[in-house]
Amino acid sequence: MRKLALAPIVLLIASGHLSASENPASAAAPPTAAPVVATVPAAPATPAPVPTTVPSLSGKWLSSLIDEVFLEQSGDKITGTYEYMDDDDVTQSGKIEAVLKDQVIQGKWWERPKVGSGEEMRGDLEWKVVDDGKSLMGWYRDEGDEEKTDWNLTR
Repeated sequence: MRKLALAPIVLLIASGHLSASENPASAAAPPTAAPVVATVPAAPATPAPVPTTVPSLSGKWLSSLIDEVFLEQSGDKITGTYEYMDDDDVTQSGKIEAVLKDQVIQGKWWERPKVGSGEEMRGDLEWKVVDDGKSLMGWYRDEGDEEKTDWNLTR
């Protein structure tokens, strides 16, 4: 972004001289003084806002719900994968696609059994980047549900 610097503004105030024939009331008035020059300092340039940067979120994260989550960040796009053993001893394989904006990650998750057939689950998630990018605090919910479940990640 380009910064603009305003040069000092010089105001030149001059009064014109009217002859007696043009302005009869001024016939007795003395001639006008020389023009007055006033310098007004330029307004200070406002610096562009400094964007809040987040360290790369790529890598292995420990999860409060499942063992590990692997995230990959490319610009503001976040993708991820995870696996865990559910209550029925079936290994679930999950994926995450999200967007990072203003230190908040919002996106979708979906998972299905790693082997064989089974129902695919999916839903929304949201994490806030905290502790200088060392923690992600947030929630997930199943598609169609209003109830949110805490889901936090740490490095």
